[in-house]
Amino acid sequence: MAFNSSRCLVLSAIPYMPFLMVSDDPKTAKITGGTMLEVFKLLSEYMGFCYRYEISSDYAGGLRLPNGSWTGVVGKIITGEADMSAQGLGVTEPRAQAVDYSEFLYQDEWTATYARPSLEPDIAGFVKPYSLSMWLMILATLVLSVGAIFITRATNDRFQQKWGNGINEEDRTSSGTSGINEAFMWTLATLLSQSVPWKLDGLPVRLITCFWLLVSFIIANVYRSNLMAMLILPKVTLPFTNLDELVASGLPVWVPVYSVLHLSAMNSPRNTSLGRLYKQFVKPDNFVDIAKALRGVHAKEFVITGPRTAMEQITDEYFSKLGYCSLYVMPEGMLTLTKLSLFFRKGSPLKAKFDPVIMRLKETGILQHLYKKAVANATECLKPIATSPGSSSLRPLDLEDFFGVFMIFGGGSFIGLLAFLIELLVGHKR
Repeated sequence: MAFNSSRCLVLSAIPYMPFLMVSDDPKTAKITGGTMLEVFKLLSEYMGFCYRYEISSDYAGGLRLPNGSWTGVVGKIITGEADMSAQGLGVTEPRAQAVDYSEFLYQDEWTATYARPSLEPDIAGFVKPYSLSMWLMILATLVLSVGAIFITRATNDRFQQKWGNGINEEDRTSSGTSGINEAFMWTLATLLSQSVPWKLDGLPVRLITCFWLLVSFIIANVYRSNLMAMLILPKVTLPFTNLDELVASGLPVWVPVYSVLHLSAMNSPRNTSLGRLYKQFVKPDNFVDIAKALRGVHAKEFVITGPRTAMEQITDEYFSKLGYCSLYVMPEGMLTLTKLSLFFRKGSPLKAKFDPVIMRLKETGILQHLYKKAVANATECLKPIATSPGSSSLRPLDLEDFFGVFMIFGGGSFIGLLAFLIELLVGHKR
C-alpha cells in the first residue's frame, strides 16, 4: 500500500450530519450514510489505502477532562486506537494542541432551529400599502387641496360679484366656515371614491378639482392593488433571527451536553448573551435521539441547536418526506465560523499526504458539490419566509384579514350615529 502499512487505517467516527449519519441505537450503532463516505472512497482510490470505521461509543468529538485525558475521537487518536477522524471536526485551541489537523474541508457555525412560523392575517394590513411618509404626503396633499379649492372658489365669487356677473346670495357658500366645510367634504369624499353633489363655478375651480380627481384616482387604484397583494401574502412573525432575540424570547433551548455551544455558554459571564442563554438550556437524555428532539421542536416545546450543516440536513430530510418546509433555521449564527478538518496524531505522516489531495478536492469544487447534493431540498426552506411560505398552495383569505377594515367601518358608523344623536339632542333643546 502507499502508506507502507500492513494494516488498514482506522477512522474514528461520530454522528455529524450530513457528513456521517449513525443509527440511533448505540448498542448496534452503524454508519448509515453521509458525504464523507464518498470523500474517503475518492481518497482511498486515488491514494491507495484501505480503511475501516470505528464508531466512538460516547459520540463526542473530543473534550479534555480535568486529569488531562481526552474523550471521543481526539482521545482515541491520542491513545492510538484510531489513526484519524472519519469526518471533519471543529478546530479549537485545546484540540490543536493535542492533535494535528488537515486543511479544512468545510466551514460551519452553530445555529438554532424551531417550528416554522406560519403566515398570519394582519389586522393593521389595510394601512400598509403605503409607507408612513407616503401617508403623510397624502395628508399634506389633502390639506393643500382643500385650501386651494376654498381660496380659488372664494376669489372666483368675489371676482364675479365685482364685475356684476349675478351670483346669488343663496349660492354664496364659498366663504366662511361653510365654504371650508364644503371644500373639505368634497375633497375627502373624492379621495374615498364617494359621490357628493357640488356645483363647480368658474374655470379655476374646475381646473383644481379636475387635478384632485386625477390624483385621487391614482392614489385609490395603487392602494387597492397593493392591498390585494398584501392580503394574499400577509405578515410572518419570526420567532427570532439572532442570538439576542433568542435570549429575549425565553424559549427553552435543547443543546448537546459538552458541545461547543454548551461549554461556551457555561463559561461566559452571566451578563452576556451567551451567559443568559445558558439559563434556557435543556440538556438531552440521549444525544443521538434526534427524532425525539425534533418532535419537541415541531410541538414548539423548545428550540434545538446544532451545527448549521446538521440543521440543513434535517431540513432537507423533512422536506423530502413532507413536501413542504416544517422547520425554521435562524439565519444568523450563535458562534463564529469554525473550520472542519481531519484529525491525526501529533507528528503523523498522514497529514502531509492528505493535505494536497484535500486542497485539490476543494479547488475543483468536489467537496462543495457533495455537500450541496446532500442538502439539495433544504434550499427552498432556507429562503426568506416572506418570499417562501413553505407550501406550494396560496393561503386562502381569512375573516381576520378584514378585521382592520371592519374596525374602521364600525368606528366610523359609531361616530356618525353619535353625531346624529347629539344633533337631535341639541335640536330638541332649541
